[in-house]
Amino acid sequence: MLQSQAQRWSERKASLVQSYLPLVVPSLSPHQQLVIFDGEAGAVQYGNGRLATAGAAIHYQQLANKLNAAVQIIVRTTSPEQQVAWQQASEQQFNYWPPDQLNLNQLTSHLAANPALILLDGDIGLIPISNGLDQLARRLARTDLLLRFDQAALAELLAQREQQPTQTERQLDQLFASRNWRTIVNESPSETVLSALQSFYLQQLSELKGSRWRWAAAGAIHTTWGQKLYDLLIATSDRSLVLPLNQALYQFEGALFENPEAQALLNNAGNPQQIGLFDPALPSKSQLRRQQHEQIVAALRNLALQQPRLWSYGDLLDTLLRQGWLGKITEAQFQKACNELLGQKLITRLGTSNAWQATTLLRLGKTPNEPDS
Repeated sequence: MLQSQAQRWSERKASLVQSYLPLVVPSLSPHQQLVIFDGEAGAVQYGNGRLATAGAAIHYQQLANKLNAAVQIIVRTTSPEQQVAWQQASEQQFNYWPPDQLNLNQLTSHLAANPALILLDGDIGLIPISNGLDQLARRLARTDLLLRFDQAALAELLAQREQQPTQTERQLDQLFASRNWRTIVNESPSETVLSALQSFYLQQLSELKGSRWRWAAAGAIHTTWGQKLYDLLIATSDRSLVLPLNQALYQFEGALFENPEAQALLNNAGNPQQIGLFDPALPSKSQLRRQQHEQIVAALRNLALQQPRLWSYGDLLDTLLRQGWLGKITEAQFQKACNELLGQKLITRLGTSNAWQATTLLRLGKTPNEPDS
């Protein structure tokens, strides 16, 4: 049975933090306290009775307790009902952040020198880089970011440009911390302009002067039936987080595309529909997995054509994740696709070991003396 959107959203956040904490906590010094800031905490509880599920921040606290970690959890919500519930819970376990407009400069000051995980996966609008995220990006203390980026909200902002050009362009300058978005808007086809602007936003997060984020990528977030809602951006200075967070996302996102029930709902715009006697059967899980495998192989083939050079295994997987595969591919699926291309001689593994490791060297593309079949 498919979950409600709200519960699934909450459980996804908890799963990401569950992957994050065991990697980060051991690196903290004894005097450090990790701050987890959830900018849209959601409900304290989902459902009632035996089916009730605790909200994400409750899980953060439970995970921290298991790890015996010094963690401060700050929750914020804009729902009046949820505010009351969290304020009651905050008396014992949580710090409560007021629901006013989110001021990231104020948050940066509050964090002081503590390492922090910032969760902005909520309905909080487009977050500007200038005079906002730039302060977090430049912190000397470890700062990892999970951020919702809503292309629909960006489309609405671009549409306002005709009626309010001066004000809207000023907002866009702050959003991207640059005026170069104009070139992208003017030169990109209308069907790809939003994706191009999102890629520019990601680039700005990691290339901004003084930014300590060296890795940034976006993973698509979907409804329970597979329709895209928005993109979740991850920015970090620690690449060791990438594969665990990718795997956590895959449990919720990539796995949808192996789910026949979810695919049937997607084909019917999310509306359950009884299958008739003469209707075509739903694709099986094995068929959906085969389709996924073929798409991964095609993506690697494209890289072999576009960038035929020496790669490390880790960099090749990293490149796929940055090119839209974050949360849509497991390492096992990636290795299976690499093995197929090995057989097709589009990948040559250098060295004597047959094991796939991050440092394994690969030559991508046919060698110069290799004839086309």
